[in-house]
Amino acid sequence: EAVTVREAMMKENGGILRQAGNLTGADAVAAMTTLRDNYSHIPALFPEGSNVGESEALPAIWENWEAFTAIADAGVTAAEQGIAAAEAGDAAAYAEAVKAIGATCGQCHQQFRS
Repeated sequence: EAVTVREAMMKENGGILRQAGNLTGADAVAAMTTLRDNYSHIPALFPEGSNVGESEALPAIWENWEAFTAIADAGVTAAEQGIAAAEAGDAAAYAEAVKAIGATCGQCHQQFRS
C-alpha cells in the first residue's frame, strides 16, 4: 500500500512542479503548501521493506536513511520558502524555491530510484 500511495504523491508533486512556475498569489501558495505537506510525508511512505512489487525504490534508501530524509527535509524547507515568497509577491524568490524543489526530486531519483 505504501508503494501505491507514494507513487500517487510523487505524480502529484510532478504535476504541481510542471505548473508551479506559472502560478502567482493564492494559487502559488496552495501549490507550495501541497508540496510542503507531501514532502513532509515522504519518510513515512518508505517503511523498511517497502521496495516490493512495482516499487522503483532502491535499498540505498534504508542504507542511507539520513541522506534520504535530508532530501525530503530540503524539499519541505524549499516549499516553505516558496510559500513565504508567494505570499510576499516575490517572484524571483518563488522561482528559486520551485527550482530548489525540482533539484530535490533529481537528487532523490539519482540516488534512491532504479
